[in-house]
Amino acid sequence: MFNMRQSCLALAATLVVSPAFAEDPVINRVVIWKAKPGMEAKLEAGLKVHNAFHAKKNDPMGHNTYVVTSGPNTGDYVRVAGGRNWKDFDAEAAWQKEDQADSAINTTPYVASAVPSYYRLRTDLSRMPPGNAPAALYSLVFLRLKIGKLDDFEQAQKLSKEAADKAKWPRYWSVFTLLNGGDGPTWVISQPRDKYADFNPPEGKLFADMLEEQLGKDAARLRQELSDSSVESVFTEMLEYRADLSYVPAAAK
Repeated sequence: MFNMRQSCLALAATLVVSPAFAEDPVINRVVIWKAKPGMEAKLEAGLKVHNAFHAKKNDPMGHNTYVVTSGPNTGDYVRVAGGRNWKDFDAEAAWQKEDQADSAINTTPYVASAVPSYYRLRTDLSRMPPGNAPAALYSLVFLRLKIGKLDDFEQAQKLSKEAADKAKWPRYWSVFTLLNGGDGPTWVISQPRDKYADFNPPEGKLFADMLEEQLGKDAARLRQELSDSSVESVFTEMLEYRADLSYVPAAAK
């Protein structure tokens, strides 16, 4: 099993951008924070102060914070600067030194490690939920793909989206591909849930049954074969959104 922390939420050590998606891809920077033992409360308090710094700078972009609630990384903090274009990170550089200075006081002393990575949102493969507000919970599925099997994986995702759209399936997901910051090819499927009960199949119908109903047995079997043959390994975990530790720009409230 690959180490999700080394690839977290994010092809090897070099940045890869397909020419087909070279214009304004949607980028998420994900930073995994592991608190020093016993320093969780101080880190959370410091993070709230640091969020006030972003408000003072009138930062127009949000910084959502989550906590891992399942698996070997339980307790880690996940700080996501989402919905960016690459140029947005250049804009942050104008006050980066001030940001680092504030962090050095309020958060860095309580952090054992901070691992950043960058992911691209594949809107063409995602079934985005309505609205922009974060869900209370997220189920994450990290997929290590086999080299040379990308086309098969993407075709399987397209078939899943096609079937769910036809069925008006009441579940949504976002598909991300790691661009920089870990081992690859790594993909992530993020599934929002408002409450734990939402992890049950809607109305008791399994996703596989819905696929067969909408695609037919042959196409549904093909979709499963494409998916199975393209994936090397799978890692899962759950996140809880922490509104109290997140920075939301005033314009977005």
